[in-house]
Amino acid sequence: MPCNSHLAFLCGLLLVTGCADLRPVSVIPPVVKELPKHAFPTEAQLGDDLDIIVIREDETFLLINRTAHSYHNLQLWLNREYVAQIELIDIGTANRYELTRWINKYQEPFFVPRFLAPDRKKSIAQAEIYDPVTKLRHRLVVRLQKIS
Repeated sequence: MPCNSHLAFLCGLLLVTGCADLRPVSVIPPVVKELPKHAFPTEAQLGDDLDIIVIREDETFLLINRTAHSYHNLQLWLNREYVAQIELIDIGTANRYELTRWINKYQEPFFVPRFLAPDRKKSIAQAEIYDPVTKLRHRLVVRLQKIS
């Protein structure tokens, strides 16, 4: 009988840890919920490309701002589908963000690999900044991997 109790314990542990990563939709702040209701601003004029590099690192990504300017209160769009409000993109490399902050029009976060689905990593193929004040879109440089 001790074998059955160990098996029951392991099954229970698997169930608990498998569900530990589920996040309710209500965790998304109301301001963020409003963003995906707007479609990608395809009609917005395209401004200059910015020398800001986007590098994905597992569940986060890094923005390396190589310009001489900081950028404030912008929308950052990933793959023309996922959006988040960015308060500040500072000069340099101190701009790291959690990918799950980016959500689409269905309130789904940007997919990152999890325990039960490690193969379903979604790439960042395109990144653009939209400035609601100037009504301009700016393309960013996307690198597929960090160069040492």
